[in-house]
Amino acid sequence: MEDAGERLRIAKAHVETAVAALLTPNPDALTRSAEALAAAIAEMAQPTGDIGASALPGVLDLRREVQKAAFLLERARRFYEGWGRILGAQTAGYTPFGGAAVPAGTHRICLQG
Repeated sequence: MEDAGERLRIAKAHVETAVAALLTPNPDALTRSAEALAAAIAEMAQPTGDIGASALPGVLDLRREVQKAAFLLERARRFYEGWGRILGAQTAGYTPFGGAAVPAGTHRICLQG
């Protein structure tokens, strides 16, 4: 069984991978980031022995990486939310209160066979 320090290092490496992916502005990067964060969570969810004071630097390093990922994810959310408002305004106009309207869903069916 790996010790807590090793699990922290592995989890931090996964979060670093997520952060690197989030620095690439495309939807595939979000998927890679989510997969890396899931791996970090899975690593930390495995049972370990007691985490002693010697693991504190590893905990703090992991925390800093998680904070970076949270910052980048929040910025990505705001970016896509802004594009959603722009798209709504361009396709559905504005509400009586001046906000961007939500575009009506399209009803398309594509059958192949």
